Formats: sequence, C-alpha cells, structure tokens
Amino acid sequence: MIGANNYGFADIVTRCVTNWVTSPSWWKNYCSDDSDMTSRFTAARIASETTNVRNALLRVRDAMANAGYSASQYTILAQTYWSPVPRGSGFRYPESGWTRQSVGGCGVWNRDADWANDVVVNALNSTTRNAAATSGLSNVKVLDMQTALNGRRLCENTVGLLEERGVPSWTSPGAIDKSEWVAQIRTTSTVFGPYQLQEASHASYWGQLAMRNCLRLAYNGGAVRGGACVRVADGLTARGEPQMGL
Repeated sequence: MIGANNYGFADIVTRCVTNWVTSPSWWKNYCSDDSDMTSRFTAARIASETTNVRNALLRVRDAMANAGYSASQYTILAQTYWSPVPRGSGFRYPESGWTRQSVGGCGVWNRDADWANDVVVNALNSTTRNAAATSGLSNVKVLDMQTALNGRRLCENTVGLLEERGVPSWTSPGAIDKSEWVAQIRTTSTVFGPYQLQEASHASYWGQLAMRNCLRLAYNGGAVRGGACVRVADGLTARGEPQMGL
C-alpha cells in the first residue's frame, strides 16, 4: 500500500469534516470544490504521483537485485485502497442535524462522500494500478481492495453501531455482520489522544482481518495471484476472519 499520504489523506478528511461541522444544511460548504482539495487530483498531479509510486516499485526491484534475488524468486503485490464511506445515498444518518458526526463519526456532506468515492479513492487506486502496469516489472500483481468493505463501511445503512443493533459486544456472535469495519472520524477526542485524526476512516479490527484474508487469498500458498477481493458471505471463516473471495 502506497500513495495515499502523497495526496494528503489526513488533510482531506480534516477539511471535509471541518466544512460539514461549520456550515448549515441550508448553506453547505463542500470540501470537494475547495481549490486546495481539487488541486490534489488534477491530471498532472495524478501523473506525478503515479511516477512516484512506479519509481518506488523499481527501487524495490533494485533492492532485491542487490540482495541477490531474481524477478522469478519473488512477487510484489501492489494493494489498492478500500472505500471507507458509502456514497451520499448510502448513509444511515441524515445530512441535517448533528447525528452524522456526533453519533456516527462520519460528518461529511453527501456530495463530498460521492466525491470521496468517485475522485479520491479512484485517484489513489488508479495511481497504484497504473504504476504497476507501467513499471515494466514482470513480477507485480495488483490486489484490488476498492470494494472489499462495501456493506460494512462507516455509517453505511446496511450496518450500525453495536447499541443501535442491540449487540452487547463487538465479539458477540453475529456482531461482525451487524457492525462497521471502519474507524469513526473522531474530532474532540483527537486533541489529546489516544486517537489521532489520521487514524480516522481506516479499517478497524474486523476490517483488518478481512484484509488479512484477502492477502492470504492473494498469496495462494505461494502461487501468488492478483484480483479484486470482495466479501462473499456473512460470518467468519475457520480462522476467525470475514468471508472474503478473490
């Protein structure tokens, strides 16, 4: 995984939440049209970051070659990013009022959520895919995670907080299928810790285990393969991981 911080992921989250908190629903201040946000996703910027990621892959090749490995002895898995929030129509909390942030920890306007999926996530992932495709390396495969958490994303209307779903603990039977797999965007609790704002919108415990299963599927017992990893069933595997398929 590489590239998201080049685009300033934490700054994007901060701006979008700040604009939601500080503007009313009848006079929305969107982050998706702020010039310092849009400038991060121009064609020229995406091309530049793609070059950066491609060069990083080539430096891995150089390091492995210097250590005595040939390309046939290892595989590089270039992993894309998951969508952390649904599109605007998929939120379970309304835009109006405060519950979207005070309860859900997902204070963004619907239009900005659409932008996050259509522009931000797509830019991060096209950067990774195109860097791998143009690297000239024969031993690079792409593990596509873009839709891996769909249905379990932050504030998505297909899941809920434990108390909303009547589940006593995140370890309770069935909790994995009723709760979110993405960490909330905390604001006041990030001032003094233990949380930091850049941890927002990252995969939580179940999300991390889903990714672990995806990586296991891609490793494939040593016969490494790429592909899109998606959730294929409810419940857990024998290893205690979400049921994922590649």
